Amino acid sequence: LERRGQERDRELIKVVQDGDQLMQASGALVSDLCARLAEQRDLAAAGGETREVLAELADRLDRRSDERDQELIRVVQDGDKMMQASGALLSDLGARLAEQR
Repeated sequence: LERRGQERDRELIKVVQDGDQLMQASGALVSDLCARLAEQRDLAAAGGETREVLAELADRLDRRSDERDQELIRVVQDGDKMMQASGALLSDLGARLAEQR
C-alpha cells in the first residue's frame, strides 16, 4: 500500500509538472499573440494615417492644379486682350499711314 501511495504521489507530481509546463507554454503563446495583435494595430493605425496623408496630398494637388488652370486661363485671356488691342493699334496706324499718303 505504501509503494502504491508513493507511485501515485510520483504520478501526481509528474501530472502537476506537465501541467505547469503546459501553462508556461500557453502563457508564452498568449504573450506572442498579444504582441502580434499590438503590431497589427500599430500597422493598421499607420496605414490609416498614411491614407489620410495621401488623401490630403491628393486634395492639395487638385487645388494647385485648379489654381494653375485658372491662372493659365487668365494669362490666355489677358494675351487675347493684348492681341486685340495690338490689332486695333495696327489698324489705326495703318489708317493713319494711308491718310498721310
